[in-house]
Amino acid sequence: MKNLIVITLLVMGFLTACKPSEKNYRAAYEAAKAKEAVTPMEETIYANIRKEARHGSAVVDGDTIPMTTEYVSFTTQAGGNVLDFHKYNIVVAQFKQLFNAKAMMSRTVEAGYASAFVVQTREPLYYVVACSVKTPSEARMALDSIRSENRIPMKEPAPWILRTSR
Repeated sequence: MKNLIVITLLVMGFLTACKPSEKNYRAAYEAAKAKEAVTPMEETIYANIRKEARHGSAVVDGDTIPMTTEYVSFTTQAGGNVLDFHKYNIVVAQFKQLFNAKAMMSRTVEAGYASAFVVQTREPLYYVVACSVKTPSEARMALDSIRSENRIPMKEPAPWILRTSR
């Protein structure tokens, strides 16, 4: 019986000694905050990919137009024809989910842009392209046309020109 009491006391002492204390929680929290300060969010892989995209503008035929240069690839899961994919693309929407990009692409086709398709970045972000052309002059004309026709519901910053660096 004496042994049972000694064993019980030892087990209870062991269990209470292993409990985490507020001091331990505070130390772990401070260590995590210090690590976060050393590795800010901008150094994550997605932020680095976003930095690679060069946002800006280009002067085409005397006009300054918004143009972003970025590595993208054609998204075969969304339909469209890869033969319609050229250097300059008029983007009318961007999404984080392919499902939403496909739905917008369908609305874009219904609005009269039969060659609409979806491209994706490495993140991936999905861009809905209303039309794709080979020269900056054609891109400027297409951008002006899409802006003036107003057949597609768009949110800022769309529409804009995506110059591929594929």
